[in-house]
Formats: sequence, structure tokens, C-alpha cells
Amino acid sequence: MRVRDLMTAKPITVDPELHNASLRSWNVNVQRQLGGSVAAMVVYYGSRGTDLRISRNLNQPINGVRPYPTVSAASPIQPGATLGNITQAESTGFSRYHAVSATVSKRSRDLLFDTSYTWSKSLDTNSLNSSNFNVQDGYDISNQYGLSDFDARHRFVRDPRQQQHRPRSEEEAEHAAGHREQQTLDQHLPHESESRSPKRRTYRKLLAPRRRTRQQKIGDVRARDQ
Repeated sequence: MRVRDLMTAKPITVDPELHNASLRSWNVNVQRQLGGSVAAMVVYYGSRGTDLRISRNLNQPINGVRPYPTVSAASPIQPGATLGNITQAESTGFSRYHAVSATVSKRSRDLLFDTSYTWSKSLDTNSLNSSNFNVQDGYDISNQYGLSDFDARHRFVRDPRQQQHRPRSEEEAEHAAGHREQQTLDQHLPHESESRSPKRRTYRKLLAPRRRTRQQKIGDVRARDQ
């Protein structure tokens, strides 16, 4: 590194009128049932970002000459030093996003298959604003408007998922609950080869519900009332 570069001042500043970034988004979708187990959906997405943070060079050379070549001689900090880039963080960036997506869903018993295709286009003034990357032309921000660094024009996704089976009726729900209860009982009981052992009968006796029966009394009702 040269001594001249060490003596060059490269200040960093923040715009006094810096605003918080904002993003507005919207979408419109149309859904259609195609048969008993197939559904289709078409969606349009859109967004608009304003007051996005951006870094630009206030001392960018014009025809090879910097507007501010040196620090003022009256400055208390490095008076008369050579000035390099003056990087300013400000909220003059903006972005746009548009996308159209088509999705087809098919249900097969406990499986759900989603197949989707998305066409999208992302535009902005500077995608690397968090890396202190200055725009190429600090005097014309709108001229930097173009495709985003993360722009992905086409996207195809196929997603199979498993869904929990839902009983269609109360009778089927009771049957499923009884089946799960029987499976739990079989896990705690001995194997079928021990079904006739006293241990198996003891387990069934302990797990069996208690039945309460009313005590029967036989006699003349009139005799008890006297």
C-alpha cells in the first residue's frame, strides 16, 4: 500500500433524511376443483419496495476530477488531506417484484401431491446494499435499476406430502379409536403363545373394566314397608 493511500481520507456518512424502508405486496388467486381429487390454483404476486437503503459515492470523479479533492484547511480533522470516496448511506433505493404461479394438487388416500411452476422477475437499484457496495453511478440512482442479483426467472417444485387420515363418519372414528386401543393393549400383553397362561388371564382381569351390579333383594314389599 502506498503512503499516499494512507494519507487519503475516505469518510463514511449517513443521510440526515434517512427513512425506514417499506414494502407493499399484493396477490390475486383463482382456485378451481377439477374432479373429486384434483384441484388447480393460479396466483399473481406483486410487491413494491421504497426508501430502501443504498450506498453511493458523493465524491465520484466527473471526467476524472473529484468534486471535493481535499479536506478544507479550516477542518479540525486532517486539514488539507486528500479526499477519496465519500460513502453515504441513504434511503433512495427501490425495487419491484412480479410473479405468476400455477399449482396442481392431487389427493390419493393419505398422500397429497403438489406440483407448481413459478415465473418471476425481480428488479431493484442495488441488491448488495448491506455490503457497503456503492452503485456505479452515484449521481443517477434510477439508472442503476435492473435485474436483482437473486433473480430466479423459472422455478419448478414437486412436493409429495403425507396427510393424516380423517374418518368419514362417527362409526369409522370409533372403529379407528378401538383399533388403536387394541394395538396399545397388545403391546403390553404377552405374546399369543402365552394366551393360556395364568399371567395372561391376570392381565386381562386387571385391565377389564369393573362392572357394578345392583344387589337383588327378594321379599314382600309390604313387609319391608311395615
